[in-house]
Amino acid sequence: LGHPCSLGLPCAMLFDPKQERTIARLCVLICLTNLVVSSEISLYREDVLNVHLVPHTHDDVGWLKTVDQYFTGANFSIQNAAVQYILDTVVRVLLEDPTKRFMYVETAFLKRWWDEQPESLKQKVKQLVQEGRLEIVNGGWCMHDEAAPYYTDMIDQTTLGHRFLLEELGVAPHVGWQIDPFGHSAVQGYLMGAEMGFDAMFFGRIDLEDLDKRRKERALQMVWRASASLGASADMWTGVFGSGNYGPPPGFDFEATSSNDPPIQDDERLHDYNVHERVDAFVEVTKEWASWFQGTGPGGHLMYTMGSDFQYSNAFANFKQMDKLIKHVNADGRLNVFYSTPSQYVAALHAANLTYPLKTDDFFPYADNEQAYWTGYFSSRPAFKHYVRTMGSYLQAARQLELVRGFGWGVKNESGEASQKVHELDYVSTSHALEQAMAVAQHHDAVSGTAKQHTTDDYITRISAGADEAGALINSMLGFLLKGGVHSNFGHRDPSDDILGALQSHHRVEVVKKMRRRRTLLDAAPGEAAASSFGPDQQEEDDDPVFDYQDSEDETAFEPESPQQSSASLHPGAGLSELRLEQCPLLNVSVCNATESLPAAGEGAVVVVIYNPLAWPRKEVVRVPVQTIHVEVLHDSCEPAVSQLIPLSSMSKSVRAKTLFKDQEQQAAPVYELVFRVAVPPLGYSTYFIRRTATDGPYNKGLAYLSKVTRVPESGAFETESHRLVSEEVITMKAGGLVAHFSRRTGRLQSLHNTADKTTVRVSHELLWYNASTGNHRVNPNQGSGAYVFRPNSTTAFAVDTSANGNLQLSVVEGPVVVEMRQQFADWASVATRIYRSPQGGSESFVEQEWAVGPIPIEDGMGKEVISRFSTDIASDGIMYTDSNGRDMQTRKRNSRPTWDIDMEGTVFNEVAGNYYPLNAVATIRDEKSQLSIATDRSQGVASLKDGEMEVMLHRRLLADDLRGVGENLNETACGCTDCDCHGLVVFGRHAVMVGKPDSAAWQFRTMQQYLNSPLVLAFGATSAPAQGCIADSLTTSWSMIEYPMPPNAHILTLQELPDGIVLLRLAHLYESAGNPGWDSDLSEDAEVDICTIFPYQKVVWMEERTLSANQPRNSSKPLRWQVSAKADHENASTDDVHELNRQEPLAMQNEHTVQCGVSTVVRLTAMEIRTFFVRVQ
Repeated sequence: LGHPCSLGLPCAMLFDPKQERTIARLCVLICLTNLVVSSEISLYREDVLNVHLVPHTHDDVGWLKTVDQYFTGANFSIQNAAVQYILDTVVRVLLEDPTKRFMYVETAFLKRWWDEQPESLKQKVKQLVQEGRLEIVNGGWCMHDEAAPYYTDMIDQTTLGHRFLLEELGVAPHVGWQIDPFGHSAVQGYLMGAEMGFDAMFFGRIDLEDLDKRRKERALQMVWRASASLGASADMWTGVFGSGNYGPPPGFDFEATSSNDPPIQDDERLHDYNVHERVDAFVEVTKEWASWFQGTGPGGHLMYTMGSDFQYSNAFANFKQMDKLIKHVNADGRLNVFYSTPSQYVAALHAANLTYPLKTDDFFPYADNEQAYWTGYFSSRPAFKHYVRTMGSYLQAARQLELVRGFGWGVKNESGEASQKVHELDYVSTSHALEQAMAVAQHHDAVSGTAKQHTTDDYITRISAGADEAGALINSMLGFLLKGGVHSNFGHRDPSDDILGALQSHHRVEVVKKMRRRRTLLDAAPGEAAASSFGPDQQEEDDDPVFDYQDSEDETAFEPESPQQSSASLHPGAGLSELRLEQCPLLNVSVCNATESLPAAGEGAVVVVIYNPLAWPRKEVVRVPVQTIHVEVLHDSCEPAVSQLIPLSSMSKSVRAKTLFKDQEQQAAPVYELVFRVAVPPLGYSTYFIRRTATDGPYNKGLAYLSKVTRVPESGAFETESHRLVSEEVITMKAGGLVAHFSRRTGRLQSLHNTADKTTVRVSHELLWYNASTGNHRVNPNQGSGAYVFRPNSTTAFAVDTSANGNLQLSVVEGPVVVEMRQQFADWASVATRIYRSPQGGSESFVEQEWAVGPIPIEDGMGKEVISRFSTDIASDGIMYTDSNGRDMQTRKRNSRPTWDIDMEGTVFNEVAGNYYPLNAVATIRDEKSQLSIATDRSQGVASLKDGEMEVMLHRRLLADDLRGVGENLNETACGCTDCDCHGLVVFGRHAVMVGKPDSAAWQFRTMQQYLNSPLVLAFGATSAPAQGCIADSLTTSWSMIEYPMPPNAHILTLQELPDGIVLLRLAHLYESAGNPGWDSDLSEDAEVDICTIFPYQKVVWMEERTLSANQPRNSSKPLRWQVSAKADHENASTDDVHELNRQEPLAMQNEHTVQCGVSTVVRLTAMEIRTFFVRVQ
């Protein structure tokens, strides 16, 4: 064969000229591992079925025990599991017997074990890995969930694991192994599969009806074309285990400590000799399993996963039984059984040149029994899900600033001398602890919300510790930059630069012009009242009570009634030496010591440094708590900024009083939210100042406007801010490009109108709850709702209200920055619906809904699953669209599955739970005229149970366990206990609700998705300022690390310094190709980015394109290609590629002699494409 393998027989038997690469890999594997010791012994046989025994263990990175307890074996009272002993004994067995094989997955455990081993053993393990006898599959830090994580976090945790494997073991995994997640996403199929360079991927769990159909049709193995935009270029061969799980075949679990299966007793002198019975049983179960797969006749191949959760703690016992099985089954002659690995099995299948059905949808939702849909975990532990999502973006911000610190960018002055500020830098704090904590949190029992409470607490503790260290890094770098740590020509760019000048070198001019018409974020300078060209249509004015906050150049329209004194200006340089930045991690519940403890009037101010982790400039509204109404906000020019004081909501006050503060004075202190607009450059920061003002004297124009709060009576006239008596039934709010109508009688939303494209959607909103089942049903009577499973007692959702007539308590909060309707549904549930004087304007206008739910009452003995439901006049025809981990939009048809017909009369399907899907970022419904989109700040569950409806599950508090192993009720409390006398957890969250025409909807929701999932980072520092002048004169108040923003359809996903000084750079296209739900007529076109422009103050001297996890050069990664049958997996799938795809060839490695900025460094991104690079700069 021309390969270094002289064992001709097995290779010759499989040889096919078209399969040379596969055979070469297989032959080298056979040769290296000594599976064949002479030409007389063949690994495979042509006359019988070849059975691959793949020994494995599935080691959860936390679940019933914490990750460290699982590694050490601690807390045996919960579970007998100790990963360190699994690896100890497995390695010993492999070293003693070259015929044996093992595969391993979880790098988080492997690294813990590796760090404890002597160098001599490490070298032996490397040899095992290189020989393929110890195969690492998947290779991520954990086996991540697929419903709850954001795609950025999935990539990060996989990259962390792959980097360790490459650096320490010199190996790049080629097989995906997602055997335990509870459903499988499209992003997993193409992004975490083909784009990783994998040859194949294996699953354990799919829906029981899907499993049954695939068994009958011998379609458990398929080619998965999971991205319509990337088409066949990202196909992934996918295999589902015949059992629907990942354990060994029934009757052959050889784990001595937990299995009741009879061992093989082959000593005829003993009374329980059972070789014949055991061999016959194995042959019979293999016949059944072989009937579920194609290519399992004589000479064919079947794989068994020989292991399960935390097995092989005494690997000698497991292997001893498998040795006996192999010996006696092979002696029987009806089967050929041997030790194998997933790669070896995949290579054998590929050599057989079979054809496979094509699948184009995903694997959600998942049911494993009657009325047992695993759709509850989409929403379980909503506060933890939000924390994980927020910290993912925080990690990106820390990495970006860590990169600046690591390269010493700007630490020299213009003469090349070291800056005097360098000594102030914190070179100790890193992002590494947060990186590892976030990687652990992506585990399929972590962010999913399905671990025990004490394990979840451990996840949170790890993230918090990592965030503290990353926060120290961020504070140090922002403080360094703020106090002049960069020379004058580094990183300075006016965020108001014209969009054409900013984007012309990156994107086609005609697209940019269209984007300007869409009112991008770049067309108004910081602090300007951005006069929107999309004001309300005056012809539509009616007699409804109107709270109209269109932008006004006359800001004195919002002067308070009583005059106030202007305080002294800030003194340049005063207090800079003691300025130290800190952050406020409890801003989500309106707690921040820095802003609640403002210096006395005339004695100083609080500096607010606002960092933007996105590569686009942003204009947003910032909220911070203050304890006084005598306060003002200043721009970096020390000119007053428009600001507004809003009374704290009753829910926030309750959290402060019951949970956060024991001190009565702190509880009783009046707290307001100070709200003001900010403008921040891309990958950079802006600076604002908050200071206390005097309480008497002449009025200061910059004083924060104290909102007018109006309690709306159900009838009779009331007075608005404009002193207009109102008695109509409809209340109208207008701002930016949006108009919202509310029913005065019920307090509920009635309609939304986008004034830019003249789209009006009649929409009502309400909070409701499902009564969670505790298992008191005729069908599957023990099945209740729990951490995994959602099972409502009926299809009825009950209204959240405490009033006799069902009407809400409604109040209006008005001011120059925002107007909001506060709806109190009950004392434990409220919604604030806000419309901002939008700096975006036009089609980016949105309604923000801040919801607060908890403590969910359970005193009535009923567990509750709380939802937010939107009902519209959109004729959605049973169709809803949801994102896949923040990427491609998926089509969801009510009461339907693309792959099989649901038995609506059967006992499996649940009409509520069976229509719930993961919502990671965006969900939409639409018809030909209009579209409603909801963007969220965390992963949740979403459903469309009627045409024109969408409902999002917000919070769950349950009184039963769902019998899936966790053994606890999902009863989250403020004390962190599940069975104690403590009130339930209060959770706050945000939804952005958008309406518009379908052809512009993707622009709306993709932009909002980026903002919600990459929040601004705020740092605060107090400084004294007793004299006159402006402190900004002594500060670098605005800074950006890039010269131009990214094109509006592209995103810098990763910007990270690796240990060897190389920059890891990822670029992502944000839109889908034509014909897909995430398509935009302008923005789906290719985006071009010159990598040199990302490093404008450095010289690119080397670069190389890599696979998605950066563990291989892209041009040398050539995953196996598979034959697709003419018959698709389902009738809606096309076996032809969905469109002609013209992906740019991988960029070749370039050095300082071949790098040509603007030529060889220009990257073209097609729709939905992510490209990864190593870059070295000077």
